[in-house]
Parts: sequence; C-alpha cells; structure tokens
Amino acid sequence: MATLHPHRRYRGGLAVLLVAWTLLPCAPALARDNTASPGGPDAACAALRARADLNITLLFGLRRPDGTRVTRRQWRIFLRDVVTPQFPDGLTVVHGDGQWRDRQSGQVRHEPARVVWIVTPALPDLAGRIGTIRNEYRRRFGQQSVGVVAGAGCDAF
Repeated sequence: MATLHPHRRYRGGLAVLLVAWTLLPCAPALARDNTASPGGPDAACAALRARADLNITLLFGLRRPDGTRVTRRQWRIFLRDVVTPQFPDGLTVVHGDGQWRDRQSGQVRHEPARVVWIVTPALPDLAGRIGTIRNEYRRRFGQQSVGVVAGAGCDAF
C-alpha cells in the first residue's frame, strides 16, 4: 500500500505497514475461540494488562472514477459526519498511497488514500456501523469499494 517516492514527501506509509504487519498474526483469532488457548490473544492481553478488542482498518481511495480527487474539505466533512458518529470514542487517520486493480480494465492504479484505524470492543452492531461508513463513502464519492481489515487485539490506554 505505501510506497516511497524520492521526489515526494513520505507521509506515514511505514505506519500503515506496521499496523498491517502487527494485525496479521491476530487475524485467525476472529475465526475461533481463544479464551482457553495458552499463548493466545487473552494471554497477550493479560501480559500487557490490557483488554481484548478488535482492530478495524478501513481503506479509502481519494480519486473518483472521473479522475478528480476527494478534497481535504470533503474528507473532513465525511470523517466528521459519517465516521465519527459511528466511533465517537476515537480513531486514527493515516495518509497513504494506495494501489489497486481496476475491476473493469484490470489495470493497476495508484491514488492518494486514507487509512482509518479503529480500536473497539466487539459491539453487537459493529457490522452495521462499518457497513454504514463503507456504503456512504462509495455512494458519496462513486467508489468501487472501501477496504476493511479486522483483527483481534488488545488495548490499554
């Protein structure tokens, strides 16, 4: 996802890679119960004196199908009006450079991106909250998709 361009300022791509890298070992935990497995996420949480949670990463491309860019103002309004009401306790936004394959042409494309990282307990309506954000972004900005990555984790603030 993140790329280095010597002629451009590097903006947090390493952070995106580190977040993704740390989530990889946790992803299988969503598919099974780890409460009784030694060394599972619960053991890691206990060692850190942290609570079990979910790490949700949302991936937003900032280029519309017509080639125009989602402006900073449009992004801020979307974040304020759509994302924040779903997760008012907090989130992190990282600027990135996205790469994706166009579904119609098959060509690999590059575009500026935003990565939203949300740490949350497992909520009964979590899928609905995430769906609201993804659907509204696709509708508002004409996107083919909004990526989502979820993994088990621990938090201590």
